[in-house]
Amino acid sequence: MSWTYADWPSQSTVPLRLSRLRLHMAEVANQIGNERSGDGYSKGSGSLAQYYQGLVSQVQRLESMPGASGGGAVSNLRIVRRGRM
Repeated sequence: MSWTYADWPSQSTVPLRLSRLRLHMAEVANQIGNERSGDGYSKGSGSLAQYYQGLVSQVQRLESMPGASGGGAVSNLRIVRRGRM
């Protein structure tokens, strides 16, 4: 099977990896939905479901890393002195 977004580990930053990984998870989830047979009860081997669970673990790991939010934080501190010491 060929995946479009399977290159998520090669992304340069954690936010880019997370974004690409979530896209990959969506395409895997779509394939899991397509594995069901016509009667709606039979399923495939489950290997894709196991693969998907591994991707969920990767998301959790990446989200716990510093810089995962992607926005970064900027603080501006203004010190105001009142009177002379």
